[in-house]
Amino acid sequence: MKNKYFKNIECLEDLKAQYKKLCFTFHPDIIRDESLKSSALEEMKIVNAEYSNLFKTYKNLYRNKDSEVYTTKYPTSEIPQDFIDIMYSVIGMQGVKTELCGRWVWCTGNTIQYKDNFKRLKFFWSTNKKAWYYHHPEDKCFSKNRYDLDTIRKVYGSKEYELNMELA
Repeated sequence: MKNKYFKNIECLEDLKAQYKKLCFTFHPDIIRDESLKSSALEEMKIVNAEYSNLFKTYKNLYRNKDSEVYTTKYPTSEIPQDFIDIMYSVIGMQGVKTELCGRWVWCTGNTIQYKDNFKRLKFFWSTNKKAWYYHHPEDKCFSKNRYDLDTIRKVYGSKEYELNMELA
């Protein structure tokens, strides 16, 4: 099956990063023009279907700190809907910057008003980093190092998006 939206995927991080970017492009909640909302919804359905299909292939492929792709020894029980639900929930949060660093989602900015939402979504607050973070329960950090958020960005890469107030 040829994909309309996802290109050059090598691992789960690539897949999630492209999915997040597509959410910020097509999600009906960020489209200001009412005449475009229904077509955006249809495109988002295609994006979700492609993501779910590709997830099966890439769910156990990850990228290490040297950008090498590897297969994890510990298969994940994560399902595509887990990440879709997270992105659908954070996409409309005004003034919140959402980053994908490796397999973890980090949210910074004007997060205080969304505290209850983050807790409901099973995000955790990092006092040191002044950020909310989410990871699938199996994606635990085994490092004893206490990295700051800038170091995490350098080690694992970072794809960030913030809802543009003009789009909402």
